Amino acid sequence: MPQPPLKLWKRTVFKAIAQMEHAVRRRNVPTPADPSQLRNFLVLQYESPLGSVVHATPLFEALKSVIPDAHITVAASSMAASVLRHNPSIDRCIVTPNPI
Repeated sequence: MPQPPLKLWKRTVFKAIAQMEHAVRRRNVPTPADPSQLRNFLVLQYESPLGSVVHATPLFEALKSVIPDAHITVAASSMAASVLRHNPSIDRCIVTPNPI
């Protein structure tokens, strides 16, 4: 059964748009960053249980051991910031409200 001209036209236009979008996205695929070139890290720490904050602390030391000149900033809730503020591997700790 033949489709009405309007439906056929819309389907053809949407297919053409999808093909153009696919071609453009394929051309603009970002190359993955080389981890050795990364220097700035932002970590969001909004977990409320104290254990979650404490268990996250080895991450910062591990980053500093792999990339010694890394700059680590942590955006955290007030409770998490009070724990992480004194971590020698963290360069900056910012208290922010929980976005959730």
